[in-house]
Amino acid sequence: MNSNLINTIFDWCVNFLMNVAAAIGTTYEALNVWIFVIIIPAAMGISILMNLYFIWKSVRHECVLRETTLD
Repeated sequence: MNSNLINTIFDWCVNFLMNVAAAIGTTYEALNVWIFVIIIPAAMGISILMNLYFIWKSVRHECVLRETTLD
């Protein structure tokens, strides 16, 4: 990838986060911590748990279907 594009995207993201931080009355660093250390890992953890639940539910449902069709 072109490094100029990467630098442009990075600069845009930093400017966006700085503007959001100023708008909500916090610092860029604090906003970074909230987003990348707290919010994203929590969202990923919840997503993984939900996926595991739905996989478990699907497997359990298939077992019930298999038992009812054998009878």
